[in-house]
Amino acid sequence: MTHRRRRTERDEQNPVGLSGWLYTDLLLGLMVVFLATVSVMNLTDDENDNGSGGASASTTTTPEADELLDQVEALTEQLTKAETENQALSDQGEDLGSHLAKAEGEIDNLEAEKSQLQSTLSDLTRHLDSAIDELSRAQIPLGVEQGYICFRINERIEVVPHPNLEETWLPAPESDSVDLLVNRLNEELAKAGLESRYAGIVLTFSVSTDSEKWRALRDAKAFNDLVLTRIPMFEKTATRAYHDGIPRSGVKYETSGGDVFDKVDGGFMLEIHLLDDGKGAPPLGVDDNPKNCG
Repeated sequence: MTHRRRRTERDEQNPVGLSGWLYTDLLLGLMVVFLATVSVMNLTDDENDNGSGGASASTTTTPEADELLDQVEALTEQLTKAETENQALSDQGEDLGSHLAKAEGEIDNLEAEKSQLQSTLSDLTRHLDSAIDELSRAQIPLGVEQGYICFRINERIEVVPHPNLEETWLPAPESDSVDLLVNRLNEELAKAGLESRYAGIVLTFSVSTDSEKWRALRDAKAFNDLVLTRIPMFEKTATRAYHDGIPRSGVKYETSGGDVFDKVDGGFMLEIHLLDDGKGAPPLGVDDNPKNCG
């Protein structure tokens, strides 16, 4: 056994055997290099042919490049979608602007209509109040209260005959006596709290000397025609004109507006019988009148 192992070691150290194995290894290495070179040259030719061939070229990429390409494509799609949505929003903005302008125009029209309706409502309210007032007058009972109101006004009226009508008188030119009498009578009515009442009958007396009774009757009628007709309380009133006797001084007269002293020439006394319209609380009775008015 020891002899055989020694022969083997001698065979392995034989130079001819070692050179054969070395030559074999060298050929194997050259073959590997040759095959690798041929493979590289074929790959380069294919790339050149593909580059010059145009549309038929294919490119080999890495996984990282593929991922970047996918991200670019996704971003491109998002950008396209965002542009589409932006255009849609722009179109909606234009539509909203058009609707807003139309709405503002309609609001202006409604404001104008509102103003017109308010004016119309104001006119209707005024006409309604007037109609209610006329209706209330039309429905007033025909009776008058049994008592009466009495006033004395120590002011004269200055009138001239109407040029075309008999027993008709006009205020004298450049005279404010009618206006003065209207104001005085309104003051007396206000003091007695009668502004909202209506008179059914008014007896008007004028003061004069016995020799001028005609003037007293004229002045009393002129008072009824020119003064009472300017006060709403007397629109439906029946009137009569009388002589009130002669002037007197130093005498106190009790009236519905307070005490009055003297009865002057050309002055007036009025007995006012109010309509029994239910506004008296209570209505005036037979004894409800001034005891010494005239």
